Amino acid sequence: MNASDPRRVNTEAYFVLDAYGSYRWRWLEAGFSIQNLTNTAWREAQFGNVSRLPNETGPASCPVGTRPVVDGARFAGCEDIHFTPGAPINVYGTVSLSF
Repeated sequence: MNASDPRRVNTEAYFVLDAYGSYRWRWLEAGFSIQNLTNTAWREAQFGNVSRLPNETGPASCPVGTRPVVDGARFAGCEDIHFTPGAPINVYGTVSLSF
């Protein structure tokens, strides 16, 4: 399938910046991590799926930006991108003992 194929579903690109650091002294190690440093709103997992809500009864009821899918004469649903939202900024600290 090429990029101009109308059946192709394109997902949104994203850029997430993380920072990590740690220091070890003898048997003690301390570290930190800051994930999503710029607090970007992003979609972690993105899938092109066909779904159908109770109010989507025919091809004309599909929301703008989705594509109606008809299987023979039967309305199967609306093809859209389903996603898991990415986590907002997170700060973690760790302390480890080695023995």
